[in-house]
Amino acid sequence: MERKCIGIIGASGVIGSAVAKALDSEGFRLGLHYCRNKTAIDDLLELSSRSSEHYSCQSSLESFDSGVQIIDTFRAHFGELHGLALCAGRVPWKHETELSVDDWTDSTFELSAQPFNMALHFSKLCPPESRIVALSSISATYGGSSNSRHYGAAKASFESSLIGLSRSLAFRKICVNVVRAGFVITPQQTSGRTAKQIKERVEKIPFGRPGRPEEIAGLFSFLFAETSSFITGQRISISGGD
Repeated sequence: MERKCIGIIGASGVIGSAVAKALDSEGFRLGLHYCRNKTAIDDLLELSSRSSEHYSCQSSLESFDSGVQIIDTFRAHFGELHGLALCAGRVPWKHETELSVDDWTDSTFELSAQPFNMALHFSKLCPPESRIVALSSISATYGGSSNSRHYGAAKASFESSLIGLSRSLAFRKICVNVVRAGFVITPQQTSGRTAKQIKERVEKIPFGRPGRPEEIAGLFSFLFAETSSFITGQRISISGGD
């Protein structure tokens, strides 16, 4: 039987790479998107025993059209896409008292409008019983910190739009779910933070440790599996009780 194909947006990031490795091990054919870090994609392909079955492409995702083109490019290569993993995004740290209109607009486009538009475009082309799984953050539950207020708001907006989309796609048995990641040690989370600040952040987690990318990827893998075919419209947190 032909292996199903999943497009991964942001496959070069720490969590995106972990998701790609997990889905590769499950036997999916993968479309691997990256923005700048081609080395991470090359490393993924080198580790895979089925690298010839995967396909990679670059885009900065600066417009709706560029996001749509990535979906179309994957679909043209594979012939059909059965899943979309939305893992791209960054944390645009800036104190709430210094936020400009452009800061709010840019974060909303990058973290909410663009990935939702990609999910919407994918949903118009994919076969019934396909899957959309999106990476979000527990920031959406508490509105971010004073240095990420616009980030938390954008993630909450993104989640809300996807939950709405899940309801409109349910009649086609297309599952749409959100993975809320807690604090994971990544360059984005450590950038601009001192060792003391990172330690203080970790101490707030009831489990007493940060999450691991593989733990986030494990939930992605489950939500693309056949055994999760009755789960849709859910926001699931992996945060160690945070």
